[in-house]
Amino acid sequence: MGVLYDYFSAATDEEAAAVVDWVGGPAFPPPGAEQKDNIDLKGIDPSVMLGKLEALLVGQSYDEIAERQGVFAVRFEESGEKGVVTIADEFTAVLAAATDERLIAVAEPWSQMEEFRGLADPRLLHQPLHDLRDLAARTRRRGHRLYCWMSI
Repeated sequence: MGVLYDYFSAATDEEAAAVVDWVGGPAFPPPGAEQKDNIDLKGIDPSVMLGKLEALLVGQSYDEIAERQGVFAVRFEESGEKGVVTIADEFTAVLAAATDERLIAVAEPWSQMEEFRGLADPRLLHQPLHDLRDLAARTRRRGHRLYCWMSI
């Protein structure tokens, strides 16, 4: 069993926290709620894997990124099986500003990190990277924050 990760945009922490109660995450709102602008990134966790992506994008070591990385719990179910965390505004800004060429350039070294267990084809990472970058750009234009919904 793996962990599901959906990245989404919300105006406030309270709005993002409400997504914990949505059975299928930000893409599946309950009646009367609006679907969040989101993407499903399957096994891409918001801490280590996005931290390593940020390190590649800004040319720093992962240790430097991890020291200041801002992934904070917004809300988790009591069972701990579902929750929402924030994505650092600094990372959202860096990602939103990344060019297509830069994303293509970092796909290869990012695919080699141990968390992918040797199973990532850098050519298949191009689209998810572009989708995440586009979500980050839309999020910043709206003055929102980027969040990650996770479910075990």
